Amino acid sequence: MTHDQMLELWLLTRYHLPLNDPATVSVDSQFGVDTLQIEEAAMQAWYLQQLDTAPAALLPVEDCARSTSLLFERDGSCSVILPDRCRRPLSVQLSSWRIPTTIITPDHPLARLQASSMARGGHYSPVAVLYGRTLKLYSPEAGSDTLTHLMCVVDDSPTSYDLDPSLLSNIPKLL
Repeated sequence: MTHDQMLELWLLTRYHLPLNDPATVSVDSQFGVDTLQIEEAAMQAWYLQQLDTAPAALLPVEDCARSTSLLFERDGSCSVILPDRCRRPLSVQLSSWRIPTTIITPDHPLARLQASSMARGGHYSPVAVLYGRTLKLYSPEAGSDTLTHLMCVVDDSPTSYDLDPSLLSNIPKLL
């Protein structure tokens, strides 16, 4: 949905009021508060939180494997820098892996085991650790592996909102 459609739903849900015509609203540029701008910022923050935390089945999910490449590391792992449109990676698979893997954080107990070449994930139990915007993948076939898929929750535009309508019930109500 467009930004204007989402803003109208946002205001209707939060305040039970329709969106006023902006031409009829005057804001004192020196002392006034632009409540519409405040609500737009709150709406954008809410939407990004949904992309980060809501169940993936209710969000736009795409395969971003073609938008990035593998960088093979000396330690026997490889890295993938996430494309800009990837808001949250969900799963990844290399061509040598028998199964896709879910992505864990660096504080997960399994992530610490990846420091040892004897204990790290392999083709039958792969491991992917997310460090900021970089995924570290254990253990690829050195030099010959390719990225089969990289499923991500995507955010394509700050002016469009793509989500399941059931998430609209999560909009915080003020009145």
